[in-house]
Amino acid sequence: SQSVERRERNREHAKRSRIRKKFMLESLLEQLGELRTENKTLRQIIREQVPGDEAHEILNSCSTEESLLLCAEPTNSPIGPTQQLMEPDFRLMQSLQQAQQNFVVSDPSLPDNPIVYASRGFLQLTGYTSQQCLGRNCRFLQGPGTDPAAVDVIRKGVEQGVDTSVCLLN
Repeated sequence: SQSVERRERNREHAKRSRIRKKFMLESLLEQLGELRTENKTLRQIIREQVPGDEAHEILNSCSTEESLLLCAEPTNSPIGPTQQLMEPDFRLMQSLQQAQQNFVVSDPSLPDNPIVYASRGFLQLTGYTSQQCLGRNCRFLQGPGTDPAAVDVIRKGVEQGVDTSVCLLN
């Protein structure tokens, strides 16, 4: 009946929504990690280039209690060690940051099924930047060595609205 079909569509939509949220979280965690690395580098430059007390004043003026909560390494802050997340969330964030997988995620609900997420491992492996990948259809990755049968598996998965995972040589 119609209610069963509607329920199934809603379940499928909820599943896709959870997947998108998971990959958005991973993307945000990667960006956060990159910002932390850049922040650490800038702080080190200040320590090396600016005389003692002045460097300390500059660094203290740039620190807030919120930034200490987000800090990835222990600090001498009044709030203590910086593991401020609930343990399951902390473990999830750690595992997402340490995942060494090479993949992209596309969104078939958008016109031309654009890439909405590219993992750091994928970007390192291919040499592309996220700006070169995001918003484009995966077709741009295909080359003369791409197996048409594997591409067909992806095409059918998109048409049928099912999750599809294929290893491709592009």
